[in-house]
Amino acid sequence: QICRMTTEGITGGRGTGKSTVAQILRQRGWPVYASDDTATTIMENDADVHRELVELFGPSAMHDGTPYRTAIAALVFGDDPEARRRLAALNAIVHPRVREEHRTRMAEHRAMGTPVMAIESALLFDAGLDREVDVVVVVDADDDVRIRRVMERNKLTREQVLARIAAQMPMAEQRSRANFVIRNDAGLEALTESTNAVAARIEAGASAGDGQVS
Repeated sequence: QICRMTTEGITGGRGTGKSTVAQILRQRGWPVYASDDTATTIMENDADVHRELVELFGPSAMHDGTPYRTAIAALVFGDDPEARRRLAALNAIVHPRVREEHRTRMAEHRAMGTPVMAIESALLFDAGLDREVDVVVVVDADDDVRIRRVMERNKLTREQVLARIAAQMPMAEQRSRANFVIRNDAGLEALTESTNAVAARIEAGASAGDGQVS
């Protein structure tokens, strides 16, 4: 029997804390799938993707049979039009496959009678995944906080972080397209409380918030 299942999309800019929100929901008992993990699995194991990466970037895109992520990142993150073109071309290779994989997972959970599940994706809007879910939750934080987090986490320079942030949809636009916005400036305890408050409303059948949960 096919049941009515609510699907949530979690997104936000780099360093906002999307993955932490996803983990809080997992602890609550929700199935949560991360698009980054799905994309990594596809890029590492799909021979067709390997072929398309070499066609796009040349032999340097592969190293020991797997995509050379550092080299690819250097080619696609930048302010110049050519880097933006390469990033769009890379996304055109990966996004449709990620979207199809998530559709499969949704169908499986729907058939199992799962009441609610979530997808965490930095590119929820860019990949069209927002059209696949019922509720969109955007995680947000001050720019300085985000930059510091990504510099510390990924061992990147400030300029490298800014280039990656610039490649993403502006936060103002993301917030305008969200059903709920969760702020993540005040530590893990506050984030957990905010995330659980939104989760409870979604479980209760709410599809739109009042703009922001702090």
